[in-house]
Amino acid sequence: MKSHFPTIFRVALAALLLTASAQGAELMGHWTFSRADGDAVEDLSGNGRNALLAFAGVRDLDGAGALVLDGHVGHGRIAGSGSMTFPNGVTMTAWIHPKRLARNNVVFGKPNLNPAWTTPTVGIFAPEDGVIGFGLWVQPKTIVAAPRPTPTDTWTFVAATYDNQVARLYVNGELVAQQRAGKPIPASSDPLFVGTGTTGNRFYRGMIGEIRLYDGPIAAADVEKLYRDGMRRYPYEPQPDDAGRTVVVRSKRNPKGEWREYPTRTLERLDGYAKGQTPVELSKYGGWNAKRARATGFFRAEKIGDRWWLIDPEGCYFLHVGVGTVRPGSSPNARKNLARKFGDRETWAVETAGLLRELHFNGTGGWTDNEQLRRLKAPFPYIVRLALMSGFGRKLGVTHQVPGHTGFELQSIPVFHPDFPRFCEEEVKQLAAYRDDPYVVGIYSDNELQTPILENYLKLDRDNPAQRPNYEAALRWLQQRKGKPDVSADDVTVLDRLEFAGYAFERYFRIASEAIKRAAPNHLYIGSRFMRPNFTNPFIWKAAEPYCDVVTVNYYGTWGPDLDEVAYWQSLCRRPIMITEFYVKGDDSGLPNNTGAGWIVPTQADRGRFYQHYVLGLLESGACVGWHWFKYLDNDPADTKAEPSNIDSNKGIVDLEYEPYTEFTDLMREVNAEVYPLTEYFDARR
Repeated sequence: MKSHFPTIFRVALAALLLTASAQGAELMGHWTFSRADGDAVEDLSGNGRNALLAFAGVRDLDGAGALVLDGHVGHGRIAGSGSMTFPNGVTMTAWIHPKRLARNNVVFGKPNLNPAWTTPTVGIFAPEDGVIGFGLWVQPKTIVAAPRPTPTDTWTFVAATYDNQVARLYVNGELVAQQRAGKPIPASSDPLFVGTGTTGNRFYRGMIGEIRLYDGPIAAADVEKLYRDGMRRYPYEPQPDDAGRTVVVRSKRNPKGEWREYPTRTLERLDGYAKGQTPVELSKYGGWNAKRARATGFFRAEKIGDRWWLIDPEGCYFLHVGVGTVRPGSSPNARKNLARKFGDRETWAVETAGLLRELHFNGTGGWTDNEQLRRLKAPFPYIVRLALMSGFGRKLGVTHQVPGHTGFELQSIPVFHPDFPRFCEEEVKQLAAYRDDPYVVGIYSDNELQTPILENYLKLDRDNPAQRPNYEAALRWLQQRKGKPDVSADDVTVLDRLEFAGYAFERYFRIASEAIKRAAPNHLYIGSRFMRPNFTNPFIWKAAEPYCDVVTVNYYGTWGPDLDEVAYWQSLCRRPIMITEFYVKGDDSGLPNNTGAGWIVPTQADRGRFYQHYVLGLLESGACVGWHWFKYLDNDPADTKAEPSNIDSNKGIVDLEYEPYTEFTDLMREVNAEVYPLTEYFDARR
């Protein structure tokens, strides 16, 4: 079998190899997933630690077994593992066949039950997207990561050993990384999990084959033997070469991170597509004149065939191709530059609308200067933003600022407080100004609400009138679920945590949507802009379906949309999606690029390639009715009043002097002009 790592790297590591003793290392658990007894998979070591499966499948692969996990809720838990400790070190091995390996996915280990801690107490996990590693919550915290991404859709053997001195990571029998730690693994009452951490963004998607656990380190020769013994059952499968259909774009998460290469699909490399071949006549709203459905005078959503569409007020098919935060900057620099370039805000609005139309955008997203742009002779379709839960939390005094959104005490949105419905009824009175405006695409109720965590609700101060209803609601929910009055956070399982979040969001969506629909019955309710891990929790998606006309998602942490993930969302929630934030930052912009969720790429042209890649994926999905690039104007590092996630980064389509990044926007224009014909291209290939 061909190695995934070059010879020179193997030789260099071999020279550094510190011999790991196998003396005293006994097999503590062995699971093959080749047969299941109900929801329990037998521990073949004879120690009786069966794997208890939840929402997971078992697949037979010509005699070899594999656990099949969906990446959202499927997982396994090792019975009786809460008391397991590793005073003499540990060895963990697993055959993995990832469909996608996302950051903080736990393959096998003891993940921290504190959701804020992403490194496992001990475990094989992904410290970065696509990269397998070994994590130890020792002092200091130790993470040993593979030097290159792990292949998807094929089998890879991973082994991790620790002898209380050195942590070692092996891939396909070869030592690929090691690091000194020098502390024993701390005792933990946390259970061992397979395929999950503690919150939705840590679920593994793909297959897991044979897993072994030892109570100490084993030798490198033993690791290689396990690999050789298993490679016939779990063979390497070469993947198709996409080199002719993609370009490679380098990216990194932060300025100090390592560059990684990502295959990137662009319009010019789209097989069998000839741009500019289909004339596109647009309605005054930016809809597709050639394709029509029932007109209502307002925007609505409809699934036609296998594709979701918005229908504009004239009845034309419509996709909301927009830019978010289209407004002048508020810093002294931004005000000075606006006066120099435009003179006043009225001229800014006219010229900015001209730029967006020239780039074939047909609308704007949240945090836009709607009042100024609505005055234009030819306005844009736009979004109205409310802050129902955020405003209510501020009124109760239980919020604080965190980067990107409002933080709540113990991440606990006060959705169970009896005054929340009354607060919403008052807040939505402002919608009277928009009730009859046909250019309103939809209404947000909030932005990026934090995930309700059951254990945190049980920690709320019951003597605080603002928090008592939330504490009591969580306690009642858990008592009813467990069928006993005496419950605590120790009773909470992974599924309890996920389902409680769905329970809380169901109440939120119901109250928010009812208030909005009474105040603005003509307009779409488009949710609260999901962020991770909200949009990876299946119960939250199910909670959204009865109330949201469109589900909005701020979709970061992925190099283009994950079409399998989008299809999974559709299976849970039969509503269209709209991606309301995504971006990357250019390393050539002259800005530090320290803040924000978007990745960094070398050039503005690479930003354009990323945009094309992302848009093509959204169009291919058939579920997406629009997207908003975040955002119009770059961050100003000199703005001392900026929100913490928008301080110093190249997010804009224009720079701080309001000049477009032409290498970037040229590629935006190219794909935006083809949006409607591209739907036919992808639909013909379903």
